[in-house]
Amino acid sequence: MADLTPWQQALLYENRANPYPFYATLRKTPVSRQPDGTYVVSTYREIVSILHDPRVSSDLRKRPDAPSAAAEAASSPTSMYDREPSMITSDPPEHDRVRRATMRHFGPPHTPDLVSSQEDGIKRIVTDLLDKLKGKTRIDVVDEFAYPLPVSVICSVLGVPEEDEKRFHNWIEAALNGLDLGPEATSEEGQHLAKLGHQARQELSTYMAELLERYAKQPGLGMLSAMVNSADERLSRGELLSNAQLLLFAGHETTVNLIAHSILTLLRHPHVLEELRRRPELIVPGVEEFLRFESSVQFWPTRTGPEFGPPLGRVMTGQDNVWNRSRDVRIRELSRHRLHLRPVVARRWRWEWGRALDLRRVMFQPLAVVEGDRRDNAAAVAVSGGETPFLDGTLGENDLVAERTDAH
Repeated sequence: MADLTPWQQALLYENRANPYPFYATLRKTPVSRQPDGTYVVSTYREIVSILHDPRVSSDLRKRPDAPSAAAEAASSPTSMYDREPSMITSDPPEHDRVRRATMRHFGPPHTPDLVSSQEDGIKRIVTDLLDKLKGKTRIDVVDEFAYPLPVSVICSVLGVPEEDEKRFHNWIEAALNGLDLGPEATSEEGQHLAKLGHQARQELSTYMAELLERYAKQPGLGMLSAMVNSADERLSRGELLSNAQLLLFAGHETTVNLIAHSILTLLRHPHVLEELRRRPELIVPGVEEFLRFESSVQFWPTRTGPEFGPPLGRVMTGQDNVWNRSRDVRIRELSRHRLHLRPVVARRWRWEWGRALDLRRVMFQPLAVVEGDRRDNAAAVAVSGGETPFLDGTLGENDLVAERTDAH
């Protein structure tokens, strides 16, 4: 494919394992216009400005290419539920209301002990998973560790039957495979994957709608039942469905990537592993550093700007007319801090935005950190005793099978 922009090159499947050379090229032009009319914003200061700029919207309905309600109804059997945006694809005050109604069943002040109550269960899961790895000389980090831990936890938190894991795992996998924003999306294979992804999203939507209806008739344990039967701030059926799907997806997929990326980073930078062994107090900040260094979400194409002036106008010095001509600009964010290209777990100052430093900050941050902390803590203890093959020198980077760690 000739004449591809650095952004398009980064999105090629062959470059997903290491897109960072292309990101480095992108940072030479902090705001770059793409052939499809969108803009890629790739430097820290500019992205932070965008995330905090009230003129920039997360509401997908404000895009010029947003589907009409009639078209969506024709293509979606559950459109009566899922036409409404989730909390990460809406703006204040709607975003604030939905997030508040959801958070009351997850964290303080209404549910202060939910995250801490998961710690013993997480320890048991981690111990069991590590025990199963004893004696192995080759492991699949994702399938045997990084995936089963967070998916078990999120099923418990939400009240999703864990026996249904294989069903929604296949749907989520197909949906991710169909979300190709690069030049290969127009290929025959890309279009086929997109079709399968659309079908998988519909099946997942139908499953979640049925689960919510079941909890409406017969309340049970978990966040979903609490949200459906809340006597306080109630969400509409559409809001319940869109946010239930978000919580199931975001509640485990990002942590899968965090754990897998962290293990890969430790193998590539053994001095960091040794530092964590010597100084276990760095494990928690180390999890945050791994999230910065190899972000679980490499970009997020949901920002739309209806019009641009300062500070964005200053970023586009000499090109303000481009901003002005395009009244709806989709902004894609690259989450790799430009200054620190090696992991530094002992850093005193940190301002990471792998979870988007704005009002839409992901609600599952405390749970993800607990899961990451327990994983690193258990791994470090096991490694120090020489009982676990990975991370003790007997397994190398090439012995790990981690096909699902590519950023989508």
